[in-house]
Amino acid sequence: MGLAGATVIVPVRTPDKARASLAGIPRVELEELDLMDPASIDAFAQRFLDSERPLDILVNNASIMAAPLMRDTRGYESQFATNHLGHFQLTARLWPALKQTGNARVVSVSSTGIRFGGVDFNDPNFERRGTTSGKLTAHGVRAFSVHPGRILTDLAFYVR
Repeated sequence: MGLAGATVIVPVRTPDKARASLAGIPRVELEELDLMDPASIDAFAQRFLDSERPLDILVNNASIMAAPLMRDTRGYESQFATNHLGHFQLTARLWPALKQTGNARVVSVSSTGIRFGGVDFNDPNFERRGTTSGKLTAHGVRAFSVHPGRILTDLAFYVR
């Protein structure tokens, strides 16, 4: 990170744990962010926008999985709130900085596990059941979704 001249901003829920993990890596900045808390997302985005820096790449990589049934402050189920709504809100709030570059990329790290469950839009909060790019290019923003376990590299042979 940072060796190509980029500054990497790492949003974290617990800065103390992250500080220890990222110690010694050049050009890394820590910022507090909780994707399950809409106010935290807005505050993070506003701090970034106030810095007036362009945003070349936004990687939506945070997620939770198989958590006990919990809800965010709005009443949304925690996994849906964090993995989907949180990333959507963050991307929307950072939109001015993404457009500013003229060639930004948004990468959403996802999972092929969605095929095993999907989203039931009639019951996204698990209240009735148990838990189990075209428009962007006009603004110079490209969007991608990737499942890291499906990227075939030499690393894939070691994971098996």
